Amino acid sequence: MPRIDAAAKKAKKRAEDMKARAGVFQAMGEGPGGGEQPEIRKLAEERKAKLQATFGSIKSFMEPARDQFNTWLVDLKDLQKYLSNDLTVAVLTPPRS
Repeated sequence: MPRIDAAAKKAKKRAEDMKARAGVFQAMGEGPGGGEQPEIRKLAEERKAKLQATFGSIKSFMEPARDQFNTWLVDLKDLQKYLSNDLTVAVLTPPRS
């Protein structure tokens, strides 16, 4: 279970890093520069649009996967907790009086 938790944390960190980089990239594209060279500005805007579309596509696939994974992980932890309980006959049989 620790390896699954570590993988989940790693995936979450990568997603957060991607979001941060996307924000930095977007801020760079909105700043000054390239205004004196319209062809460079046009290429930058086309690239930005393509990257935004790609990022949106990735996001639309990954969000449902994340939700399904989180549900699965909760179920797995519940199962692990259940199986770690002592379910022997001696424990489950009520004492006789």
